Amino acid sequence: MESSKGIFSSPLNLRTGIVVALLGNTAFPLYANSIALPKTAPEQIIQPEIMVLNTLEVSGMSAAERDADLPYMTSGSSNYISAERIEQRRGTSVGDFLKGTPGVLNSDNRNSGALDVNIRGMQGQGRVPIIVDGASQETTIYRGYSGIAGRTYIDPDLISSATIEKGASTSPDANGAIGGVVRMSTLNVNDIVLPNQKFGVRMIGSFNNNSSTPPEVGTRGGYPRSDIYRDSEIHKAFGKSEGMDRHGGFRPTGGGGSLAVGARTKYLDVVAAFARRQNGNYYAGKRGKNIPQIEIMPIPSKGMTYARTERLTPYRASEEILNTSMDNISYLLKGKLKFDENHTVELAKNEYISRYGEIMPSSIARFGMPYEGYMNKITVSSNTAQYHLKPAGNYLVDLKANAFFNRAVSRINTSTPLGGKVSVGRNYSQSDKWGVGIHNTSEILIPYGDLSFTYGAAYSYEKIGFPKDVIYDNWTDTPYRDGWRNEYNAIANVEWRPVEWLAFEGGLRYSYFKSHDNNPKFPEFDFDTGRMNSHHVTYGEALERTGSGWSPIINMTLEPVEGLQFYGKYGSAIRLPSLFETTKGWSQSTNKNILLSPERSLSWEVGINVLQNDLLLGGDKLRTKLSYFDNHIKDYLTRVGSVKANGRDFERSMINIDKAEFRGLELSTSYDMGILYSEFSWSYFTHTNFCLTPEQSYKDPARRCHPGGVPDSYVVNHIQPKQSYSVTLGGRAFDKDLDMGAMLNYIGSRPSVGLGDKNKRVGSTLVHVEWKPYTTIDLFMKYQINKNVKLHMGIDNVTDVYYLDPLAMGLMPGPGRTFRTNLTVKF
Repeated sequence: MESSKGIFSSPLNLRTGIVVALLGNTAFPLYANSIALPKTAPEQIIQPEIMVLNTLEVSGMSAAERDADLPYMTSGSSNYISAERIEQRRGTSVGDFLKGTPGVLNSDNRNSGALDVNIRGMQGQGRVPIIVDGASQETTIYRGYSGIAGRTYIDPDLISSATIEKGASTSPDANGAIGGVVRMSTLNVNDIVLPNQKFGVRMIGSFNNNSSTPPEVGTRGGYPRSDIYRDSEIHKAFGKSEGMDRHGGFRPTGGGGSLAVGARTKYLDVVAAFARRQNGNYYAGKRGKNIPQIEIMPIPSKGMTYARTERLTPYRASEEILNTSMDNISYLLKGKLKFDENHTVELAKNEYISRYGEIMPSSIARFGMPYEGYMNKITVSSNTAQYHLKPAGNYLVDLKANAFFNRAVSRINTSTPLGGKVSVGRNYSQSDKWGVGIHNTSEILIPYGDLSFTYGAAYSYEKIGFPKDVIYDNWTDTPYRDGWRNEYNAIANVEWRPVEWLAFEGGLRYSYFKSHDNNPKFPEFDFDTGRMNSHHVTYGEALERTGSGWSPIINMTLEPVEGLQFYGKYGSAIRLPSLFETTKGWSQSTNKNILLSPERSLSWEVGINVLQNDLLLGGDKLRTKLSYFDNHIKDYLTRVGSVKANGRDFERSMINIDKAEFRGLELSTSYDMGILYSEFSWSYFTHTNFCLTPEQSYKDPARRCHPGGVPDSYVVNHIQPKQSYSVTLGGRAFDKDLDMGAMLNYIGSRPSVGLGDKNKRVGSTLVHVEWKPYTTIDLFMKYQINKNVKLHMGIDNVTDVYYLDPLAMGLMPGPGRTFRTNLTVKF
């Protein structure tokens, strides 16, 4: 738990706040000095006379407002995204709701309908886990020469809220999270059932335009590569007419819907929900400086013409972007057993089934015109259990325990077109992961301040392999990973507040892992049958790896005046090698002669928080957080191209490079005066650097370090824009039932071109995405028609700009102008 001056910091004030909250929907404000009570022994606080507090007049504050304020009252950087904000910014891709969050982007946002969150340049392999209802469900997906994607799947209609914590954390669930943590909660009964009701139904219907039904497999799109044509065939240089039939107006071409049912009693809450979402291939924008250009150069002497294309991507303005369709179904079932208000057990099951379009980045970059491929499929099943016990009047026990089991089965059907023919790829994978954890928080009053201790332990086990109900076929199936990994963690954190305006927090985590690769060599091939032998054959000993380490983190918060905080945070956290990194298979090889060490993040952050009410006008709110971060990751794990390690040469191997460095500034500020409001967020990288060890760079010592990554490394496509910002202006009317506004988003260029050595090449196999700066404007509107009906409308990219998303692994421009609307009905 991060230091939080401004929250009820002492056990005394915390207990008083809980009493007020339980006495009615007074929504007591979270300020340590909100009530003037003397320091009293704990046993006095629970005397009957304290019950008079339920008649006090206190300023109202909803739970969502308290959660939204929390990032401006804590050390370290964090963001809160409410369900209302998700509706406002959801766009047509699942990661669009992250817009306006400084330092946070969704990687490969237009492919697959998944979340792969990048925080300050770090992502994947547990660096930024996405935890849904207490369970981490990251699935590593094959992306050809461009590497991998660590994906999490969830339908936006089933999200209740999300919080983003940046940097290393002392939280019990942040094992290996050296980049940050994204925590999401699925729907609860309060999201569905109206106040003072026992039963409720919520229905959402949505639609959008700017898409169309995917064409037949093999359909080509975009400009061809630069080439020489006969004069009579020069029209071929401009591409085919298919995909240029973009529809105008507001005709629905995609959408979705969900149905959620909730019920609550004194002892039980139940939620059941179903969501379906369909959208075809979207169309690119038609304006801006990033539109591909074609130059025609006649060669009269030969009756030929040379057509040269200058392009970020091969796609033309207003063209249908192939392989961007999706068809998703989700189920959610939750039950919460309440023994009393301080003793609960919650069980949840979440099922996600998706068929989606996708193409390997190399298929666009290396094989000319893009093409429509076969749909991929993934099924994710998540099962969670959460237990909470906090006995009234007992400040030594705040016990939380959880358990989860996830299974993800994927089939990637994309393949390289040979001879102009698109075949069905068969890249199967099944990953299972389960884990348990327990931690307790104890609060103690001492003569020199207040102490809070949190301590606990966690265990997880995961395995990856080929689905048991599928027969492996050597002719069509990609070699698969087969192995397991377990991890143990123990934590101990202490928070000490010697005086009201000063707080310290220290945390220590111990981590240990062991992995086992069942594939030191791939299964033996039987030439008589054309298949792998039915039994699993390996040669030599299975490859095992182990590792461990300690992760200390300290924070300090200083509040010289109420509502103004200065904080500092330092951490030396480790991330142990993942199951993907320690097993052999597609994208990279793991060799027993290469020793893999844990990554160690040496990071520090300093910042300022401002939280002021009634500053200029009665009822106004000012919220500001300014931070500077410096992340130095020693022994950064990534794939590299040709490299030397332990005196031997290796190709496309997973290895520890010397270091990765990220430094920058972030600003998040908002001013709300009720009728009008504004928000501004800004991210700026002052430094990025990636270095090989002297041995690894022996072929070219002068090129040991680069600001843009190392050759053929995954990290090349993880680097965020040097600068990005967003500005939101909005207004409310009709007693705040109407809320409308506009949001401007600016995305700057990469910190360097290529690796940063004046050469655009980033290796022999990696596809490099070099986006250009762009600005988009989104419009949004919410109208609460009555207590039962709410309408959301929006126009994304209203100026119809042609752009390429940052961190896009495929050369696919983002959607052009898109109108969308959601209607929510509760009864």
